[in-house]
Amino acid sequence: VIHRIGSLLPDDGALPEYLQLYIFDTDNELENRKRAFTQGSSSLAIPDSIIVQLIEMMDKHNHLAKTFRHARDRFKETGTIEYSITLVSQTNLGRQYDLPSASEIGGLIVGDLSATSVGRDIVVELKSSALQRINDQHPLMMSLQYPLLFPYGETGYNQRLPYEGPQMSKIRREYMTMREFYAYQFQTRPTEGMTIIKGGRLLHQYIVDAYTATEQERLRFILLNQKKLRADLYSNLCDAVESGDSDATQLGRKIILPSSFTGGPRYMAEKYQDAMA
Repeated sequence: VIHRIGSLLPDDGALPEYLQLYIFDTDNELENRKRAFTQGSSSLAIPDSIIVQLIEMMDKHNHLAKTFRHARDRFKETGTIEYSITLVSQTNLGRQYDLPSASEIGGLIVGDLSATSVGRDIVVELKSSALQRINDQHPLMMSLQYPLLFPYGETGYNQRLPYEGPQMSKIRREYMTMREFYAYQFQTRPTEGMTIIKGGRLLHQYIVDAYTATEQERLRFILLNQKKLRADLYSNLCDAVESGDSDATQLGRKIILPSSFTGGPRYMAEKYQDAMA
């Protein structure tokens, strides 16, 4: 699953869509949103009152929406000045469980981008025909994709969320994993709201997104820790060349999936052997 984000303004002659609806031609925002959602199909018609209520809710409570509205105001004031929005990947780490402020998650940059803007931050340019891929580790990825599940623009998982397990737990580490974060989100608690759990079909899509992001995180860990996993003990490229596969350029880079990786070939072989024993 790949998530992408477009530019702040549509190309010349194109209709606004997605985040552009917060910035471009907001005098006709209701009609623009209806057109973008229904694509001209009468079977998908939604009452105007519901759309207006959702717009007002997002403008009042969602910090991402406030950031985009700020860009709209600047666009109306300046008109021709080039600018972009940066959605930072690392907010104030001392307040992990508070709602973010608009100044924490986004900043309006006037002028060209600099080399310091490269990284996991999402940089939304003024105009661009290309779509930018959103890093699956960005804490705002899910809030951008599912504004109705996260109406306040809450930050999601990041690699520096502190781990707090039971007092008797034998686990000794500083930060929680992505799997633990999403497992916690999908549990119901009588003292907390159930916006995500009651999301219906939107919840189903969110679960798929969370699963694929978690799987990518596990694969990334395996890729970066091949030596710790003792991958050097397996057959490598040198063995392949010595056995007659002389064209090493066709072999590619080997990444060893350990038996602890659920669904991998060694995992399946191990479970088969256990079942047959």
